[in-house]
Amino acid sequence: MPTTPVIQIAGVKSRDEAHMLCECGVTHIGFPLRLSYHREDLTDRQVREIVQALPRNVAKVLITYLRPPEEIAKLADYIGADTVQLHATPTAETLRQLRSISPGLQIIRSLIVGASDPAMLASEALSQADLVDFFLTDSYDPTTGASGATGKAHDWKISQFLCSHVGRPLILAGGLNPRNVRQAIREVGPAGVDAHTGVESPNGCKDPQLVEAFVREARLGFSGGSLGKRLIDPMSKRSSKKATAWDEVYALVREVPRGRVTTYGQISGLLEGRLSARAVGWAMHVCPADVPWHRVVNSQGGYSAERLPHVPEGLQKALLAAEGVSFKTDGHVDLKACRWRKKQGTEGT
Repeated sequence: MPTTPVIQIAGVKSRDEAHMLCECGVTHIGFPLRLSYHREDLTDRQVREIVQALPRNVAKVLITYLRPPEEIAKLADYIGADTVQLHATPTAETLRQLRSISPGLQIIRSLIVGASDPAMLASEALSQADLVDFFLTDSYDPTTGASGATGKAHDWKISQFLCSHVGRPLILAGGLNPRNVRQAIREVGPAGVDAHTGVESPNGCKDPQLVEAFVREARLGFSGGSLGKRLIDPMSKRSSKKATAWDEVYALVREVPRGRVTTYGQISGLLEGRLSARAVGWAMHVCPADVPWHRVVNSQGGYSAERLPHVPEGLQKALLAAEGVSFKTDGHVDLKACRWRKKQGTEGT
């Protein structure tokens, strides 16, 4: 987790504009090149000249829809970028190759909210978490087909869930401006924020007053809580005995391997009844981010949406399917085939 919040502004049009962003306290400056929908504001050479003039303590981000890892690495090297933000739905193999070609390059992998099912989006992120440095959630515009720089906000609940569960710092983008960025940070708990059109004047150039206000409001938002916020910690309102029992629940669930599931009743049985199955469910409702919550189902092999209301519909089944879990014809998990076994004779149902 980064120790300093990321405050990124994308879409620079001149050297003076880039220097203004630095003076306002921006930590990352994004340069869009090789785009799928929007027109590029600068040539490769112009970007290179601006990057060379920027201070070292500001990250230079190549924002691109390029797919071949060799081309991404070549363009990043030419302009002098130390970070790439990938918007072309890169595969795991693309990310591995890019790491191999340019091991020092920071990778931000965009997740476009609204373009696909949230469950599949989260599953895709989890499968690539070890291959990137950051995720960035941005918005899809169905009227234009644009992914990013739409000026539109998306459902922050989806970003909040991803922030808490994908295992990598998340940068929030999409429709952010000085008026909403503080609230967005407090609701989502990201490691950073990104703005593009939300700090521009009507002529399409970055407005110094809007940029200053955005940075100020973002800092106020980040100062109100820790980076990468997780779900509310229930332990402060629980007895030490209960907190210990919940820790035991989490320790057991962490033991459940890929391709296997456990049940609330089974965990209760392994705890020798010190927590009921219902209490195990409440513990899972606020579990830490490193606990594989999706591997816990009910006694019928059903899913946990009623106990985990913050989870996008269908996500749990999608994650289990990606791990090779078997399902019955009714769509529930086949517990006979996939139940995890730890101790014989102590399991519930």
